[in-house]
Amino acid sequence: MVEERRVEETLDPENWEELKVLGHRMVDDMIDHLASARQRPPMIPINEKIAAAFMKPLPMEPEGIEKTYGDFKENVLGPHMGLNTHPRFWGWVVGTGTAQGALAEMLATGINFNMPGGPFPPVLVETQVPRMVQGDIRFPKGASGLLVGGGSEANLLGIAVARNTKAGFNLRKLGQAAAPRRMVIYGSSETHVCIDKAVQLLGLGEDSFRKIPVDDDYRVMADILEEEIRKDKAAGLAPFCVVGNAGTTNTGSFDDLIRLADICAREETLVPRRRRLRCMGCDWGSTKHLVAWHR
Repeated sequence: MVEERRVEETLDPENWEELKVLGHRMVDDMIDHLASARQRPPMIPINEKIAAAFMKPLPMEPEGIEKTYGDFKENVLGPHMGLNTHPRFWGWVVGTGTAQGALAEMLATGINFNMPGGPFPPVLVETQVPRMVQGDIRFPKGASGLLVGGGSEANLLGIAVARNTKAGFNLRKLGQAAAPRRMVIYGSSETHVCIDKAVQLLGLGEDSFRKIPVDDDYRVMADILEEEIRKDKAAGLAPFCVVGNAGTTNTGSFDDLIRLADICAREETLVPRRRRLRCMGCDWGSTKHLVAWHR
């Protein structure tokens, strides 16, 4: 009887040295692409040939990383790739990023660490960065935070914290349906759409998001905000959160965050703020009515 030898299944490359050579080429190509961005137009519309490349069916046989990278270089990285990676493109809120950040992303992906807690260097990095930011914005020593994937996720978490803190019952156990009163959130009409999505995902419903008018400088009108909060309280609703904008997506305008914090302190409402705030010449480290989540 012939004994079958089991072949080990692995996702490792067949040849590590060949992969290293390809990896070096990828880094060179990407750095050259970023370094030459200023010599290209911010955007070149894709042609029919490029568009057709993305209509091909899924290959039924493996094509290899060399072929895959060749397709990427021709159809993705080529001259049509511009927009927010270009220094003269200002149409979107997303920044250009940095070459250093691209290399850092490679390092993070290479480690690919699951974050279960414990005394591991990646976990310590996640606790170190919020601690550094905490000192920068003069938050109290007991403050904490998380590193998340982007602004929309950060705002979702910030609103969830505000909701759970101000619910007045064990919302995590009983759920939103057990709320004795409708919980209401406020923000200017210039607030990013991620807040609309957050109230939907959290089960609050769009009707619970009060969009307050803005003034001629596109800042939330604090007087109307305060009036709406009082009206909702009188109607038996439960205001729990005010979203303050520190640089709106459309115009870059700043709400009067100090006044919003004062309103929330009086009304016992939490105020997460969109985007990072610094150099405002104020110290909110002593207030318990402010939760900051940074974009």
